[in-house]
Amino acid sequence: MIRDSETQTLLEDAIHRFVRETLVPREAEVDETDQIPADVLAAMREIGMVTDTRGYGLLGAFDLAAGDAPGVRGFEVMRRSFEAGLVVRVAGDSVILSPPFICEKSDIDQIFAILRTVLATL
Repeated sequence: MIRDSETQTLLEDAIHRFVRETLVPREAEVDETDQIPADVLAAMREIGMVTDTRGYGLLGAFDLAAGDAPGVRGFEVMRRSFEAGLVVRVAGDSVILSPPFICEKSDIDQIFAILRTVLATL
């Protein structure tokens, strides 16, 4: 939990900017290709705790940098994502995204917005 209101505002601004500048302009591409662009997954690396990303179609995954013990960060991402309304799967410190194949661009935007928020609060 972020207790400093200035830090919270900066985080929320960064998330809104990412959605507005990166995700929304790519809506037509996701609709046309039925894939989450690899560079969108790669943008998750900017957070610093993400060490690798991969994707195929609408499926995606990313690895978290090791924490205190194997799987601790992965479990915490799963728990916090669930509390924010997003279900992700984890395997150790790998987070696996498998949205329904009938999802729309706005759903993908929401997934990444939640993930950026969760990762920023770890």
